[in-house]
Amino acid sequence: MSEGLIALLFFHLFLVAFGFFWAFFPPKEPNYIFGFRTRRSSSSVEAWKYANGLFAKIFLAIAAVAFALQLGVFFVLGGSFAETFSAVTATVTMVLVCILGVLIQVLLCRKFDASGNAK
Repeated sequence: MSEGLIALLFFHLFLVAFGFFWAFFPPKEPNYIFGFRTRRSSSSVEAWKYANGLFAKIFLAIAAVAFALQLGVFFVLGGSFAETFSAVTATVTMVLVCILGVLIQVLLCRKFDASGNAK
């Protein structure tokens, strides 16, 4: 097993662990250290909780599916195909997380005004 494949397995495992932590221990109020931070999500505690709760749950789902796919390919096919598939999975995961950020921002704009009050 190559070092690159091991690194990618740990990368996905880290994403699952981070998603689990974020989903079950979300930041309670806007801060500068941890959370889905945008001007709209930081505008009120209600907007903050909505954005972080939704982002964390979907992030965890994306990370878990990517990790499961990667493990499945690793154990079924193995070899160089598994390493290539893992790299592709990591790239797709990051693209999906970026799209998720845009989606959460759009949902925030629909649900809250610029001051963070529910519409």
